[in-house]
Amino acid sequence: MEHKREKTRSSCAVIWNIVRNEYVRWICNPRMILFFGMMLFVETYVAEGMYTYSEKMGQPFGVLEIFIAVANSVELCVLIPAVYLLLIGDFPRRDGNTLLYVHRAGKYNWLLGQILTSVFSIVTYLGAILAGCTLMGVGHCFVGNRWSDVVTKYKTLFPEDVEASVSRLITERLYNNFSPYQAFGYSFSLLFCLLFFLAMLKLLFFLLEKPTVGVAVGGCLIGFGWVFCVLELKMKWIFPLSHAVEWQHCDEVFRYMTVSLGQSYVYFAGISLVFIFVSITLVERYNFGYVEQR
Repeated sequence: MEHKREKTRSSCAVIWNIVRNEYVRWICNPRMILFFGMMLFVETYVAEGMYTYSEKMGQPFGVLEIFIAVANSVELCVLIPAVYLLLIGDFPRRDGNTLLYVHRAGKYNWLLGQILTSVFSIVTYLGAILAGCTLMGVGHCFVGNRWSDVVTKYKTLFPEDVEASVSRLITERLYNNFSPYQAFGYSFSLLFCLLFFLAMLKLLFFLLEKPTVGVAVGGCLIGFGWVFCVLELKMKWIFPLSHAVEWQHCDEVFRYMTVSLGQSYVYFAGISLVFIFVSITLVERYNFGYVEQR
């Protein structure tokens, strides 16, 4: 019994070391400049627009509304998953020391370490976006579980401003069906599910020895999903992006959900678990020595 506990503690320590090393390397990756570029775009396209509408109406906007807008707007819903997919372009990492690294840790410990690393990276990524969006609203926002007049009334009060992006960032299908806290909770958790789906897809293709194909497939799923979302075709529910965009679940006229949020969580959980199961079957046969990247 004592031997089993020692072995468990040893495995946990090995897995934690894998997670810590991979996470630090991910954070220090030069590709992280893409994140800062994305946040600069968010400030220019979303936050500055919200400032303008807020000052024009003399009303503050909600502290969570910039994040909710980025996660749900027709134009920007593709931005967060696309940038994350680029940030994990070399996940899992393979270099000259990988074979020795995996030999010491064990293949299954390595696999679990990669899965946990993806969880930590997603939480960090979404948390950083949330923090950035919140800081952008300082001085212009209020804290509370109600939608601001900037979001709900601007289009009515200024119908001549047909180019106003605020009506496209957060639509009636969102604020008529959810409170801001609900919208934030669903947006954050569904984005987490989407990014975990992409990470597990990437891990699966890595073990199939086609890592670049994994990035391409993930990009195609995001791109085609966005097109079908815009066109409002029923085929959109085949793709993960529609399940991650909250207002897509709601009917445009009547207050009911064409596909429930619960079904979307089941969609993500089921497919991600399939990816993990297939990865477990592949990892034992995977050659961690040098093979040509494809």
